[in-house]
Amino acid sequence: MISKALALRKLGVSTKSLLTIPKITPMLEEIMSGLAKKHLPTDPYYYLDASSDLEARGLMSIYNASWKQVRDVLPLEAFCVAAGVDPNRILDSLVKSIERLKALKSAVKLSVSQDEIVDTNIASALDVENGYKDRRLHMQVSGLMPMPKGAKTVVNVQTSATSSSSPVQQTIVAAPQPEQIVRRLSERLHAIRAALPTPQDVSEAQKIEDAVVVDEE
Repeated sequence: MISKALALRKLGVSTKSLLTIPKITPMLEEIMSGLAKKHLPTDPYYYLDASSDLEARGLMSIYNASWKQVRDVLPLEAFCVAAGVDPNRILDSLVKSIERLKALKSAVKLSVSQDEIVDTNIASALDVENGYKDRRLHMQVSGLMPMPKGAKTVVNVQTSATSSSSPVQQTIVAAPQPEQIVRRLSERLHAIRAALPTPQDVSEAQKIEDAVVVDEE
């Protein structure tokens, strides 16, 4: 195994430049430790090799072109310097790649086991004594029964004027003068009187009514 200093020279990276960039190795070790507990791959380059980010592709091209002795000795930050990328960007690409691969793995598991789940659900629904809930679920999924409506929450909002709230603008309307009130009442009274029939009109209407009665006799 070659020394770290020789590996840096082979990669074309100086020790000084390696000291001036952010360190992501401690975070990588913590992430890989969590993946190991889930029985997932713990090689960061495995996830970077599956990333489509330009920074990750540039770093992986340099990593794959390097000697194996160089790859085994140098940390990820050294290849970041060689590729001219920010280590934090590489860390972001790695995390996104982990999330995407885990989601794809879950989707594949769900797709593969879908037939078995359906068969198990049907078998449980056929249990006459204990399969009531399974039968109901099966019928709801298949559309034979309506799906239950979700819970509804009604929120009543009441507002009140407080000392801390903004003041309510009030409109002040001045009352009319007494002379205006008298004039309006007088005009209304005259209009009502004008609409009523006059005594002459009543007398003529009575004469017409009497003539009609005489003709009928």
